[in-house]
Amino acid sequence: MSTMALQLPSSFLDVEREEMEYVDGGGTAAVHLTGASVVGLAAGGASAAAIGAALSGVVDSIGLACFLGTAGTGTFVAMALVAALQCAVPLIASTIASNLWDAEIHGITIKLVSGSWVPSVTFTL
Repeated sequence: MSTMALQLPSSFLDVEREEMEYVDGGGTAAVHLTGASVVGLAAGGASAAAIGAALSGVVDSIGLACFLGTAGTGTFVAMALVAALQCAVPLIASTIASNLWDAEIHGITIKLVSGSWVPSVTFTL
């Protein structure tokens, strides 16, 4: 019985497990609102309801842009991310309202969704 050594090409690179998972898919979608955006959203009032109403309009605009700018599976993924963002509007609005002073200065980042089908993306508004 003969044994043969595995011979790899000269361009071979060792890939860590985490890198393979990234290639297979999976990431986290988040939204980051800059301090200026927070100030703009709070212009109609510092309550969570007022901020949520303003943010909901922004998310609707993002949804329309995603729908018009993608095709096929890209449309499905883009709209799923926008749906996750729309579902997170109350959370984002209440987080901004309760931390308004800090959010106006530093901005705020909120994780929306993570999973095997989600690309790693941060929406900056």
